[in-house]
Amino acid sequence: MSDTAPLNLHLPTPACYADPQRSGLRANDVFEGMTEHLFYTLGKLAPTASRHDLYMALSFAVRDRLMTRYLAGIEAIRATPARVVAYLSAEFLIGPQLSNNLLMLGIQEEAAEALRRFG
Repeated sequence: MSDTAPLNLHLPTPACYADPQRSGLRANDVFEGMTEHLFYTLGKLAPTASRHDLYMALSFAVRDRLMTRYLAGIEAIRATPARVVAYLSAEFLIGPQLSNNLLMLGIQEEAAEALRRFG
């Protein structure tokens, strides 16, 4: 395989980036994403969910929003005939990043509101 051969990635279509349950930044979108992950990912119902279950559901919902933007970025890079040089430094691999990801997405208040709706 040549160094310049394009990667054959099967990325989601841009239309799925617009799904608010996966990419929306409003409190209701985050709440709906959390509810979906509670049920389908964690196998829990909201009334019986523990604090840890809610934490995990929020983490999965935030990951959905990050991945939507990440895949859109990958798609944009693939659309340009350019090489990408990247460097990953181990000192930046500092563990759990939920609060930082909420900050970078600008949805701290929305996440707090979604959590309040669970009681």
